[in-house]
Amino acid sequence: QVYKNCTMKKTILIIFSMIIFNVSFSQTAKENLENDFNTYTNLISKQKFVESLDYIAEEYFKIFPKEQLIDMWKFHKSNSSFNEPIRLESSKILKVEKIKKIKKKYYSILTYSKFITMRFLPNEEIEEETEEAKKKRINSIKNSLTQKYGNNNVVYNEETDFFEIHIEKTVCAISKNRDKNWKFATIEKE
Repeated sequence: QVYKNCTMKKTILIIFSMIIFNVSFSQTAKENLENDFNTYTNLISKQKFVESLDYIAEEYFKIFPKEQLIDMWKFHKSNSSFNEPIRLESSKILKVEKIKKIKKKYYSILTYSKFITMRFLPNEEIEEETEEAKKKRINSIKNSLTQKYGNNNVVYNEETDFFEIHIEKTVCAISKNRDKNWKFATIEKE
């Protein structure tokens, strides 16, 4: 009887320990995924684009080589139609799906929101923009942005001359070892 009780207690203790281990391991992987994602978005907000490429899924570079992305970034940065670069003001993780192993990699879907500001300047060829021309330009840009992001997500701030945009995005997170080195690929809805 005493032996049976000890065996039962050991069995319960082992099962309980396994459950706690699985939950804590799962939590650690999720926390690492979130930390890697926050590092990635912080690099982007600090305009450290080249460093942020370390957090982009390798599969993405089969379509767009790193060098091509760097060239595009340099062109964008030097483009005079932006007085200041697009600024990522803040991002917030809204949801992280359960991590799943498929073949030899781990995947999760992450949903986040971000708040960005951007300013568009008139074409350099125009010497001085009239107030009416500016209104037309601003309305045209706002219409384009609201078509893409939704009417409630785009605000033009007349005082700062910036557009303020709230965006929700979905990202596929990928890791070879589940616990670290998460890479990300944005999932665009058509």
